[in-house]
Amino acid sequence: MVKHEPGSRGAFLALVEGRKASIEAVLPRHLQGRGDTLVKSAILASMKNPQLEKCSQSSVATALVQAAQLGFTDVSGTLGQCYLVPYNGVCQLIIGYRGMIELARRSGEVVSLDAQPVFKGDVFERTLGDNPSFVHKPGDGEQAYGNLVGCYVIARFKDGGIHRSFMRKAEIDAVKKNSGPWREHPIQMALKTVVRRAFKWWPMSLDLQRDLQEMGTKAESRALAEDILDVEATVIENEEAPALPGSVSDMVEKN
Repeated sequence: MVKHEPGSRGAFLALVEGRKASIEAVLPRHLQGRGDTLVKSAILASMKNPQLEKCSQSSVATALVQAAQLGFTDVSGTLGQCYLVPYNGVCQLIIGYRGMIELARRSGEVVSLDAQPVFKGDVFERTLGDNPSFVHKPGDGEQAYGNLVGCYVIARFKDGGIHRSFMRKAEIDAVKKNSGPWREHPIQMALKTVVRRAFKWWPMSLDLQRDLQEMGTKAESRALAEDILDVEATVIENEEAPALPGSVSDMVEKN
């Protein structure tokens, strides 16, 4: 057996290649046999960010298993669903806004989801009351985080219900971090913030409920489960995360 220097490219490759069996064991049934795809994406992620090779082997292995358990086979950020991010020698799995949307769609109740940023110079009209609506006409201004006005998401459900959520830039800034994906992809992370805030009002598949409950009981995966469920925002806003409604219409009426 070839021994590799800890923190080297060879040690990282050996680690992720050696985790194929663990990954396959937790992949959802429809993704069985795709463990190699996840392994290759982890290698691509390390090529993009060599600092991943310096992370503890246990944290890398945990992040890959978490991705597999949630049904993601790309951790390189290529699909925008999730990323491997190094932080103080620890590899963390970060879910992107496209990943949050993918998790929501698995409930089978979601017909469509649309998340968009609003910039200075755009026409954006928001009507509340009995017939809420968003009207958004993009302008020609620079689409940079400094020009961001806010972000919104519109979810349409099988029973005809619609849920709309909007967050001003000040609300997004309140949870914004100046490291990791926030530094590299601020607009995408802003979109994730509004999607995550709305996520707790949407139906959730039984498999995802089970997986998040299991993750919430483990120290190494609790932060990931809380990130998906927006636990921090729930505490800050001093509101209870709602239980799953009996129907999608019930949920929409609560908002």
